[in-house]
Order: sequence, then structure tokens, then C-alpha cells
Amino acid sequence: VIAMIFHYHYQWNKAEERQRNEVAIQEHLAYIAALKSRDPAKVDAACRKHLKSARQTLLTSIPEGRQAQPA
Repeated sequence: VIAMIFHYHYQWNKAEERQRNEVAIQEHLAYIAALKSRDPAKVDAACRKHLKSARQTLLTSIPEGRQAQPA
């Protein structure tokens, strides 16, 4: 999964890339801190927050004509 994500990052729209990377770094650091805390609620919250923003980043990066249409 990680290899796929890195592969597709190179194809994403480069607009606002620095801002997206800064957000991702902060979310990764928060996730690591939550894991270190061994608090399941903190881990869950940090993971869900990152997955939500990562999903939004992915969807935003796909050109409009290539996005899947809702069923």
C-alpha cells in the first residue's frame, strides 16, 4: 500500500503540494505520538484524522474527468 501511495504522489497535482506535505508531516507525528502513548483512543483519533485528510487529498488530486461517479 505504501509503495502505491508513493507512486501516485508523483502523479498528483503539484498545486499546494508544500501545504499538503506540511499537514501530512504533522499528522504523521501526531500518529506516532499517539502510538507511543499506547492510548487506543488517541491512536484511533490520530489515525482517523490522517486517513480522512489523506482521502480528501487523493480525491482533490484526481482530475475531474477521471473521478468515479457516485452509484
